[in-house]
Amino acid sequence: SYVNAFNLSNITNPAISFTYQSLDTSIVSSVKSDGTIVPASDARAGSARIKITGGGKTAYAVVTVLPAGYRTVPQIAVGDGFTIALTSQGEIYSWGKGSSGQLGDGQNSTRITPAKLTLPLSNGQYLVKLAAGSEHVLALDSAGNVWAWGSNQAGQLGLNANTAVLSSSNVPVK
Repeated sequence: SYVNAFNLSNITNPAISFTYQSLDTSIVSSVKSDGTIVPASDARAGSARIKITGGGKTAYAVVTVLPAGYRTVPQIAVGDGFTIALTSQGEIYSWGKGSSGQLGDGQNSTRITPAKLTLPLSNGQYLVKLAAGSEHVLALDSAGNVWAWGSNQAGQLGLNANTAVLSSSNVPVK
């Protein structure tokens, strides 16, 4: 199932009629006469070209179809052998080498599949940015707090101590 249908045209002038044609029917099976996208029943995530004709003009639009529950990842940061990703929903996932706690899961081990991290954010706050060093991670939340975890051998977590933080810890860096 898909999250939402949407309309390709917001022009409501009854004197102009539009016709729509999906040029990628494996993603978008059809477009209704009112411009509503109809995803193919077995569609995978992808982009589809739509031909729009009306008022003596022809235009083309590219729409992206995402199944419900599909996560987009606008930010990815990589360190020395590990990856951390921030989804458009504000969720954070990590995987790879975790020998210094840089995966933020309370372990010192390698994990080859992404796992969601849980940070104790205040109600309504969410993560907005990520950065990764060789063996540490910094994350910025919507309130301006900096969260840090992983190796602190050179003081990179801002803790005034040379210890590793294995689980997610709120460490404001000013």
